[in-house]
Amino acid sequence: MDIDILLKKLSWHMPKHVQEAATNELSCLSYDKKLPMLLQPNHKDCWENATIGLKKIGYPRIEGIIYGLITWLQDINWPGAYIVIDILSEVDKEELLPHIERALIEACYDDSWIYGIRLLVDATKLTESDFSSSEITSVA
Repeated sequence: MDIDILLKKLSWHMPKHVQEAATNELSCLSYDKKLPMLLQPNHKDCWENATIGLKKIGYPRIEGIIYGLITWLQDINWPGAYIVIDILSEVDKEELLPHIERALIEACYDDSWIYGIRLLVDATKLTESDFSSSEITSVA
């Protein structure tokens, strides 16, 4: 099925069985280069179901969109943000850490995003010694 049609079926305005069928079908995507289309697609009413689809896809297939998922944490109130934390908690720390460090550098004056990243750091049980620089950990 066309991914654009599937994305529209993620809307919370669609019947529940349509949403579930769409997330199941998205999890079977055979072409991982389409995964970025699941990063906050279309309208906010699709976002939570997009994260459910991404969770079903799982790591390591989501490896190419890890940083995009971290940017989803710019506002922890966005639909799907807590599911993103769950998804990223399953990623190997060594793989996740450079993306978190990059996000912390970019988020240095964005308290909302730093808060979302802090929730991710707590969920992944990263410690200060895991980071490459104490300057980075001072932001988080």
